[in-house]
Amino acid sequence: VLLAQFLGAEHPAATRCLAADAVSFLAGEARPATQSLVNACLADGDPAVRRRAARALRRLGSDDLDGPALEQLARALQDVCPDVRRNAALALRNVGGGGAVLVEGLSKALRDPYSKVRTRRNAAQSLGKLGEAAMPATLALAAAAVDENCDVRRRAIEALGLVGAAAGTGTTGGSAAACT
Repeated sequence: VLLAQFLGAEHPAATRCLAADAVSFLAGEARPATQSLVNACLADGDPAVRRRAARALRRLGSDDLDGPALEQLARALQDVCPDVRRNAALALRNVGGGGAVLVEGLSKALRDPYSKVRTRRNAAQSLGKLGEAAMPATLALAAAAVDENCDVRRRAIEALGLVGAAAGTGTTGGSAAACT
């Protein structure tokens, strides 16, 4: 909790970056600081602070995030800084359930032609982990299944299998074909 206080705008950007890094190494003890990290990830004017906060949330894991925090993190998938988007997608990768805002945020990141390959790949993987909750994203996943990058294609195809299997359509979530 003390470290979370250093995420405030009244502190220099370097201090805010270090505080985000430090909180991420506290594991279970960091739960009270999670909301501060999410807020820093979205609201800080310095892209380095947003990037470090998103990376810290990735390290903490999504089990420590509640519904509003997940929605805010999903909005970070639209950040102007590619590293914030990538780290947000990584943080969301292990989410066990998600709402419409989360699914839409991941879908937008997947469809964004300016997103880095890693961001699109992580968004596809996150959608797959959401299972049936990601049904509204099947069109975005289908489009990503023909992405120019083989890792994005593979993750999108795997995600389609996982979403279909969770929905009970009889599809299986086996491995996608090798990259060609």
